[in-house]
Amino acid sequence: MNPKIWLTVVMCLGAAVAGAAEAQPESRPNIILIFTDDQGLTDLSIHGFDDDVRTPQIDQLARDGVLFTRGYVTAPQCVPSRAGLLTGRHQNAFHMETNHDGPLPLSEPTIADRLQQAGYATGMVGKWHLGPVPRSQHPQWDGESHEPYLPRNRGFEDYWYGSINNYEVNYRLDGTDMPGAPAKVTDTRFRVDVQTEAALAFLQRRKDDERPFFLYLAWFAPHAPMQAPPHHMERLPHVQQHERRMGLASILAMDDGVGLIREKLEEMGQTENTLIFYISDNGAPLRQRAYVGSLNAPAVGEKGMQTDGGQRVPFVAAWPGRIPAGQVFDQAVWSLDATVTSLAATGAPMDGEFDGVDLMPWLTGERSGPVHDALYWRWRSQATILEGDWKFIRLGDRARYLFDMRELGKQTAGDNQIGQHPTLAARLEEKLKQKADTWQPPGLPTEVVAADQLFFDVHVEQTLPATHPDPRPVADPTRIIRPEDVPAVPSQTPYPADEMQGWVVRQGMALRSADGALRIMPVAKDATTCFLTIVPVDWQPPVTLAIEAKSQPPVSLTATWRTEASGRDFIDTPAAALGISGGDRWQAVKTQIPADDRVIHLRVSLPRSHAAPLDVRRIVIQDGSGESWEFSF
Repeated sequence: MNPKIWLTVVMCLGAAVAGAAEAQPESRPNIILIFTDDQGLTDLSIHGFDDDVRTPQIDQLARDGVLFTRGYVTAPQCVPSRAGLLTGRHQNAFHMETNHDGPLPLSEPTIADRLQQAGYATGMVGKWHLGPVPRSQHPQWDGESHEPYLPRNRGFEDYWYGSINNYEVNYRLDGTDMPGAPAKVTDTRFRVDVQTEAALAFLQRRKDDERPFFLYLAWFAPHAPMQAPPHHMERLPHVQQHERRMGLASILAMDDGVGLIREKLEEMGQTENTLIFYISDNGAPLRQRAYVGSLNAPAVGEKGMQTDGGQRVPFVAAWPGRIPAGQVFDQAVWSLDATVTSLAATGAPMDGEFDGVDLMPWLTGERSGPVHDALYWRWRSQATILEGDWKFIRLGDRARYLFDMRELGKQTAGDNQIGQHPTLAARLEEKLKQKADTWQPPGLPTEVVAADQLFFDVHVEQTLPATHPDPRPVADPTRIIRPEDVPAVPSQTPYPADEMQGWVVRQGMALRSADGALRIMPVAKDATTCFLTIVPVDWQPPVTLAIEAKSQPPVSLTATWRTEASGRDFIDTPAAALGISGGDRWQAVKTQIPADDRVIHLRVSLPRSHAAPLDVRRIVIQDGSGESWEFSF
C-alpha cells in the first residue's frame, strides 16, 4: 500500500525562500513542467476510474514520485490557468480571469524569466496562448507589437511553439540551430508526436551545455480539433466510442512522450537530478460540439466549472534524487505550488509575491498537515473557496452551494449542505469575499451568464440532461441571464445507485422513467457511445443475454465482453446484437454472447448516433452452468 503523506498549513513564503537559499549551483535540479490541454481527471489509468484508459508511463512517473489525488488548477479554462502556472501568482491578481483577458502582462515575470536569471537553459514547446487576443475580443488592447509577449521574449531561449501544425522555432528537430530564427515551420504530422520530438531535441541540445535546464512542455492535446492517428488508435481496440478513442489515443501519445523523455534523461545521466511535474490545464469539456474524448468522472462538471470536474486534474510529480517514491498525497494542492516548488529548488530569484507553496518539506517528510489554509477561485459568474473538507461555490447572487469534499463526486444539488451548515457557509462566503476584494477587478460576481447557468442546470441541478440543447441559445456566451429569462424545465429523477444491482450507466445518465423503469439517457448525440455495464461477474460460456426494453426510435444494441484471457480488452466479434423496434410497447429480445472463456465484464452499448432515451425493465443472464441472474428495474 502506498504511504500517505499529510500536508500542513503555510500561506507565507518562508519555506520557499529558505529552500531557495539552500539550493547550491552544483546541486540545482533540472525542471520539466508538463501542462496538458483539456485532460480530465478520469484519464490517468493509475486513478482506476476507467478501464479504457492506458497511461503506463505516467503511472510509473507517479510510482516513482507522488500522485496528488486532490490536485487543482487556478481556473477552469486555458489562458488564466496557464498565466497562473507560469507566474506562480493567482491570475486574478493581475486581471487574467478568462480567455479574453490576455496578454500576460509584461510586469509579471515568468518562471522562465526567473530561471534564466539564475543561469538556466530554458525552453518552451507546444501551446503558448498568452499573447494578445484579437481586438474584437479585447477592445482595451491598444494594438502594440505582439513581439514582447512571445515566448522568446518571456524568458525562453529555445522555443518550438505553436498549436496544430504551424510553429515558430529556433532549432530543428535534430537539435541543431535553425538558420534565420525565429523561423516559421509547418509539420503536418500528428501534433503530439511532433511536440514530443521537439522536447527531445531540446534535451539533445543540452548534451554539451553544462547549465541546468528548464523545459515547459505544453502538449496541445486532447484539446480540439481532434485527430485520429492510426498508429495510436490501433493500440486501443477495446475503446468502442470513436471520439473517446481519439481522446485516449492523444493521451496515450503524450504518455509515450513521457516515457521517451525519461529514457532521454536516463541516457543523459540526469534522471535523479530532474524534477518533473505533469498537470492538466483544466478539466475536460463535455458539452455538445466541445467534447474531445476525455472525461472527468467521478468528478462532477466539466471545463468551465468550479466544481471538481472543471479544476481538479491529473497531477503528478517525481524527482528520484530527492522525493521518496510511492507517495499518495491526499490534501489539496494546486498548480502554483509546482511553480514555487521549482523556483525554490533551483535558487532562482523569488522577489515579489507568490500564491503557491514550496512542497518539498512535505514531500520529504519534514512537515505534515494541510499545505493551504484555503484555495480561492473566481471565473466569470462563479466564485469558490475550498477550506479543508468544505467547498463553497457561488453562482452569481442566484445560487450558493456547500459541499463536503471527503467523497469525490458529491457535488450535485442533492449533496448541497448549505441548509445544514448555514453558519459555516456564511463564514466561508465572507472569507471568499475578502480574498476577491484583493483581485482585479475586486469583488464577487452578482450576475449569471448564460453558459454558466447551463453548466449548473446540467451537472449540479440536473434539471437538464446532457443531451438537452441550450433552451437559451445566444451568440454571446457572456449574455446575462435573469430569472425571468429561464424557462421551466421538468425535473428528471436519477435512478438510485443502490437499486442498480451492480449495473452502471457510462457516458450517459441513469434516470427513473415515469413507470419506474431504468431510463438510459445518452450524454450527447454524435459525441459519445452510451452503455450499460456490469463488473465483476463470473459467467460460464455459453452466455445468453435477454433484455426487456423500449425506445421511441428503433435501436440496435451491441453487447461486448471481457474474459480472463482477454484481460482489459473487450471482445466484439462475433457480433452480439439486440434489435428493438421503435414504439411505446415493451419488447423482449435475446442474444447469445459467443464467448469461449468465462465472462468477467459485460457492456451493452447504444449506437453512437442514438440520442434518445432507452427504457429497460428487465435483464436476464443465463450461463453454461444453467444458473440464471435476473435484474428488475
